[in-house]
Formats: sequence, C-alpha cells, structure tokens
Amino acid sequence: MTDRNSQSTALFGNAAVALISSISFGTFASGLQGSVVALATAIGGYSGQQVSTLTTSYFSGYIAGSLYIAQLIALIGYQRTFCIFASLMTAATLFLSLSPNFYLWLLLRGLTGFCMAGLYTVVETSLNALATDKIRGRLLAVYMIVSIGTMSLGQLFLILEVATVFNIAAVAFSLSCVPILLNQRATPNYYKISPVARTFIIFRLSPLVAICCVGTGMVIGAIMGMGVVYASEIGLAKRDVALYMASGFLGSVILQLPIGRISDKLNRKIVISAVAATACLFSVTCLFHSHSSANFQMFTIFAVGGLSFTLYPLCLALVNDRLLPSERVHATSCFVFWMGLGAAAGSPLVAYFMQGFGAQGFMVFLSVIHISVCLIALSAGSKRTFA
Repeated sequence: MTDRNSQSTALFGNAAVALISSISFGTFASGLQGSVVALATAIGGYSGQQVSTLTTSYFSGYIAGSLYIAQLIALIGYQRTFCIFASLMTAATLFLSLSPNFYLWLLLRGLTGFCMAGLYTVVETSLNALATDKIRGRLLAVYMIVSIGTMSLGQLFLILEVATVFNIAAVAFSLSCVPILLNQRATPNYYKISPVARTFIIFRLSPLVAICCVGTGMVIGAIMGMGVVYASEIGLAKRDVALYMASGFLGSVILQLPIGRISDKLNRKIVISAVAATACLFSVTCLFHSHSSANFQMFTIFAVGGLSFTLYPLCLALVNDRLLPSERVHATSCFVFWMGLGAAAGSPLVAYFMQGFGAQGFMVFLSVIHISVCLIALSAGSKRTFA
C-alpha cells in the first residue's frame, strides 16, 4: 500500500511539474512579446491610442479564445490543443519581428490573446483534475507564482535588440510544448459537456466567482495599464516608478503560497472576503497618504497587488472543490472569459476614475472593486452554495 501511495504521489508530482513547466515557458514568452511590442511601437512613433488598441486587440482575442477552447479540446484533446496554440504563437511572434505594419501587429496580438486563453484553460483544467480539495489551494498558488514570476522575468530581456527579443519569445513558445508532451498523465480525459451542464455551471459560478474573476481582471488591467501613470502623477521618480510596478508583482509571488495554504484549511469564501477587505484597506490608506515616501508607496502596491492576484486562484479552487470532471473544461473557460473581460475593461475604467478624481482615482477604483468582492463573498459565506 505504501509503495502504491508513493507511486501515485510521484505520478502526481511529475504531471504537475510538466503542466507548470509548460505554462511557465508560455507566460514568459507572452509577457516578453507584449512588452517588446509596446516598446517597439513607442520607438516607431505610434500614438498612445494605437498602443492602447493593440492591448485591446490582445484581450479581445483572449475573450474569444475562452469561448471556443472547450469545443477544440473535445475534438482533438488537451495536449494537441496546447501544442497547436503554442505553435501558432511561435509563428505570430516571428511575423511580428518581420514587419512593423500596425494592422498586421493588431491581428497578431489578437491571435496571441486567443491562443493564450487556450493555454491557460488546458493547464488550469488539468491541474484541477489532478488536485484534491486538501491541496488545491496550494497547487494553484504555486501555478500563479510560476506564471507571474516567469512573466516578470521576461522583462529583463528588454535590454536586447527588438528582433532578438522577438526570437527569444518565439523559442520559448515553441519549448512550451515539450514538458506537456513528455508526460502523458499531465492532462485528464475529456468528458463531453452537454448544453444543460454548461448552463448549470454558469449559474453555479454567479455571482461570487464571476465578480471575483472580473474584479481581478480589472485590477490587473488597471495596474498594468495605468499603474505607471499613477506612480508618475503622485511624484515618483522614473527609477521609483519601475520599482513601484515591480513591487506589485513581487507581492503576488510572495503572498500566493501562504494564502493558498490558509484557504486549504479554512472556508475559502471567508478567505476571499478577508483578502479583498485587506486589499481595500491598503487602497484606502494610500488615498490619504498619496504624497508619502516612495518606500511607503511601494509597500502599499506590494500589498494591494499581492492580495489582488491571489483572488483568482482562490475562486478557481473554490469552484473546483465541487465540480464534476465533466464540468471542469467549461468552468475553466468561463474563468478565462471573465478574467479577460475584466482586464479589457480595467484600464479604460480606471482612466475614467482618474479623470474625475485625479491621480487618486486609481486607488478609488481599486477600493471600489475590492469592497464589492468582499461584500459578495460575505453574502455568499452564509449560504450553502458556493456562489
């Protein structure tokens, strides 16, 4: 019995490592591609509106991909779906390096978003199929740490020539196929999803999970889209602006695992509520100390960013605790859809808040999002259903 348990643990570990390794190459390349496109457009003299359009194109493709990924998995399976999308992104990245045509870049960024939605759906569905309720929070926390960490790591390569950076991203996209193909147990069997089951999942996810996914997406879109603008407007020096942005991602990497461990032991709805409330508290604190030292500003975004990014895996774990295997693919694609929807809306919405409230509109927006998630989670905490 002991040998059998040890073998099962080893198989689980190998499968999880294969999945996380594959997505780490994908997120590294995706983050690098997005940053080098922004850098190249700035060098090429494109307007701010055109740069914003490229970002919108990526998230539009991301949303579209979430709507069709389940059907593709049903046709060809998890591993083939992952590898097809990785190959398409390799080609898209190489085409980006060949031509500076804006409309071609618009199309290729949309294709990248479409494919990344597929990669996330395959990996998140597979990880949740592997995990038990007792370790799901920690496993998804490790997944988020690796995803965000490798995405941040890609930024270090921006000091190289633009063409070289595109080539590095293309190689990384291609290498993402290797780990998932080397481990046959990495992906689960596919179960056909009926239309009734799809409707059932959507209703079971609402409103807590839907709001958390959209809210987390909005926070990501707001921080990535307008974080630099906010940091500049409150008077941070150029060097400190870069450190400010890095602090938000660093907080996410550090806080993921401890919060994931806590959620495996306590009611996940209560943990979600507490995390959202704490993030709101830090956002409100920053409202009244906007002219404090750079170190204080970095500490607050460390806390706000770190706590905000944990909401997505917490909600993913909450739902997958009670899903049937046949429901996981569509549930994960729903997560990807809502996350993308929030990210696409986050940047323009926070810009609207900043027009009305000045630079402080950034923290006002984050406070509103977090308190909304907290109240919904508290409301759901008294019910037996997890939505």
